[in-house]
Amino acid sequence: MEEEQTKRQKEDILNAGLAGSSYEIIQKYGSANKEHYVAYSGKDNELGRTLSKGSKQIHDDRSRSISFQTSGISRLDFQLK
Repeated sequence: MEEEQTKRQKEDILNAGLAGSSYEIIQKYGSANKEHYVAYSGKDNELGRTLSKGSKQIHDDRSRSISFQTSGISRLDFQLK
């Protein structure tokens, strides 16, 4: 009986250690994931902020300039006219 209780205590200590180390990893990568989403979308719902442009908007702008270049109109010519 006592042996079983000691074994259970050791398992509990091991599980607590694993849970603590897992928590740190989840917090670190969860935070990085949130920052990546904010940079991509340009919206930070947690703080209620909106960036002037996120990566998605920058990509869309560049995609439009590429379509101008392939149609024979450079972006600079388009802006000047």
